[in-house]
Amino acid sequence: MTKSWYQHSKISPVIERTSREGFIFHSKTELQRWEYLKILEKAGVIFDLERQVKHVLKRDGADPFTIMAGEKPAVYTPDFLYYRRCEKSVVAVKVIEDLKGYRDEASKFRIRVFEALYGQKVSIVQKINKRWVTL
Repeated sequence: MTKSWYQHSKISPVIERTSREGFIFHSKTELQRWEYLKILEKAGVIFDLERQVKHVLKRDGADPFTIMAGEKPAVYTPDFLYYRRCEKSVVAVKVIEDLKGYRDEASKFRIRVFEALYGQKVSIVQKINKRWVTL
């Protein structure tokens, strides 16, 4: 079976599912980030680590935005959600993190809509030269 032109494209998503601890990850990089965040959680730097938490894109008291004129509600699902402890204070900061190898226009739009509706900043993280970089 030959691959289509889309599968040969540089920007086409290469689907390499990886599983560990009963979770299925979309990529090896996502699995590596999960393991890194688990280490930070054990060290006490972060807490309440969750992954793939769905957020329905809707305004307060309004119907959710829908895809294709009323079929199903639009959803934004960041890769990780956790709370980071501030060094000299008791307050913790909620961090919503999305791991991106490539940022397409659709994901940029979903993130902007989420930030506008929920009032939360999304941290975009990439792995560059074996280091985690927040954009």
